[in-house]
Amino acid sequence: MRRLQRSDKQLEDLLRQLPAITDNRDPKHIFQKVSAKKKLRRPAWLFPAFATAAALFLVAVLASPFVRQENGPNENLPMELITTSDDSAESKAGRESEKSYSNNEKQAEKSVKFTGNEKPAAKYALEDAVQPEEENYFAKNGMVEATAVYPEDLKDYASVTYAIPDAEGRVAVPVTALVPKDDSKTWFTRFKETMPKLTEEKWGLKDFYPLQADIGYDPGNETVTVDMETGHPYKLTSKPEAALINIIDYSFSNVNVKNILFSTDGRPGVELGNKQQLESHEVKPSGNHAYLFLYPVNSSVPYIVPTEETFPSVEKAFKTMGLGQESNGLEASLSQVLVEGYIKNDEGVNQTLHIKLADGAVFKDEFIYSLEAILLTAKDFGFNSLKIDNPEIENVGRFNLKEEIGMPISPNKQLVES
Repeated sequence: MRRLQRSDKQLEDLLRQLPAITDNRDPKHIFQKVSAKKKLRRPAWLFPAFATAAALFLVAVLASPFVRQENGPNENLPMELITTSDDSAESKAGRESEKSYSNNEKQAEKSVKFTGNEKPAAKYALEDAVQPEEENYFAKNGMVEATAVYPEDLKDYASVTYAIPDAEGRVAVPVTALVPKDDSKTWFTRFKETMPKLTEEKWGLKDFYPLQADIGYDPGNETVTVDMETGHPYKLTSKPEAALINIIDYSFSNVNVKNILFSTDGRPGVELGNKQQLESHEVKPSGNHAYLFLYPVNSSVPYIVPTEETFPSVEKAFKTMGLGQESNGLEASLSQVLVEGYIKNDEGVNQTLHIKLADGAVFKDEFIYSLEAILLTAKDFGFNSLKIDNPEIENVGRFNLKEEIGMPISPNKQLVES
């Protein structure tokens, strides 16, 4: 029996008459299967052997029309061509799978994107990127640790707050030192004993403590006395009075101190620059400040720092938090589109600030720092708690976003060894 000898066009027409093969599997399933197979380690000899077999098979297929003989117009396709057509369909399915894999891979790359102004005060949006397992990891395990001091920190430690100049000497950074708890010591004893143990330069700040003065405390009059030597260093800079007074105000505003009395070698008064004498200073109570970010060199964790100026309302403070103060090296702590709205609850003594967040805001690591800046600012304006009215998830770090959040005790904690 003679074999058919058909032209390439006839073969193509016959192949087109075969039933179409479709793959109804979920592209995600195909993507997972392909990814899993790609991870498998194959023996080094397998690939050359497979390539050789494929080359021999291809030669046999291409050579078959030339060795076949004609056997009538209605003859069915021989087994060789049926096999080839199946392989062709299988190859087609493979190409479809590869296409699905490629499309899924591209979609995965596009699943996370940022929108809005790509600056420190940018709005962060998340589009179907966090799966339940990832959400649990980010939210409940916590990617970023809170920077402020909270009630649970004081279970085994006592806190002492110092205002320390930043490395450039532009702003005073409040730092809360945590020291081993000893109920027999007063706050002033802890203040004096801890000063020499501070490691300001290690923290990215200016070496400032201990103060170059003898200091004392009169609890009856709530007065701190500061006695300096004639050649003290606080009159050598261009604005030493403003710097020292800011340091004093931040350091003593949250303890029982109302006044500071200055003296030089036991005589009333001290020269703090421009030959101006200062004998006393009334400590200004802390309040109505906006809190911004100060990033030390080579650090991705900011200090949360109050502005020198005060504001008439929390709304105006929030606006400043969205702008920053470049002249002082302070960056924005709150995107202008991160918080979509806020409501003040002024009923009773316990005031709660309600805020509404922009979609996807909580899924950025830096959100915890912005949340702490909001808390510290709200506390400065007399609020006792914060409530997020549209939480996307339950927990971010230590914070339960579905409940009212209590205020921190003080900013920028640092553990000081005894």
